[in-house]
Amino acid sequence: HGREFVVVGADAGAFTQLRLTAASGRPGIRAIRVDYQDGSRRTFEIEKTLSAKSRPVYVDLRGARELHQVIVMTDRDSRGSYRLEGNTREHNVATR
Repeated sequence: HGREFVVVGADAGAFTQLRLTAASGRPGIRAIRVDYQDGSRRTFEIEKTLSAKSRPVYVDLRGARELHQVIVMTDRDSRGSYRLEGNTREHNVATR
């Protein structure tokens, strides 16, 4: 863990929201940086430890945007894995 890069690409369509859930253990999520296809980027501070019992973390992208990549910054000392999913206008698409 540390920084994990999820390349999305324009062919995946436009996303309106990201969702993070614990897949196993208790991953610590510090922040998410979203790089958009137009070259802009935005960092969302999360600072949460996820678990099977915790609610998902939602990141509102404030409108439908095509993504280039998502960078998830995790706590290197935390144990666990996470699931990152993207929401489009039409349906959910798992990206990692």
